[in-house]
Amino acid sequence: MYSSNVMAMLGLRSLYFVVADALNRLRFVRQGSRSSLLFTAVKLLASGWVQISPPASVAVIAVVLGATALVSVWRPRAVTDRSGVP
Repeated sequence: MYSSNVMAMLGLRSLYFVVADALNRLRFVRQGSRSSLLFTAVKLLASGWVQISPPASVAVIAVVLGATALVSVWRPRAVTDRSGVP
């Protein structure tokens, strides 16, 4: 039990660095992660009335994060020079 928790923590630590790097490189990933967390929260709150299958949830989250990553690549941040003017 202890070793599985240690391995999970090590995996989450490396995933944290991947997400932190993605936040720096991709412009709209913050909004995409917010949207997917909001979807998950609404799904949990509405689980008594509406049933959404796990594959559908994963698909929604993947589409949202994929779309925000693609839009971030398509429309990168404006590069500013030292004067601060884009």
